[in-house]
Amino acid sequence: TYITDTLLENSKVSATPGGLALIVGVFLGIILGIVAALHKNKWPDYIVMFIAILGITVPVFVLASLLQFVF
Repeated sequence: TYITDTLLENSKVSATPGGLALIVGVFLGIILGIVAALHKNKWPDYIVMFIAILGITVPVFVLASLLQFVF
């Protein structure tokens, strides 16, 4: 039907940046997790933990506004 075709067509457009964001997020998460584990209780560990906590606690709309301002 028309609705199904429209949804399938538009889902490809949304899936591309969403999938890319997922891949980048997983890759960075693994790398930063390894860095934090290798430098336990040292400054790299604290920086990674700060970024992780900041990313969880700051609402998405605030983070988006800040990133638009910076970039």
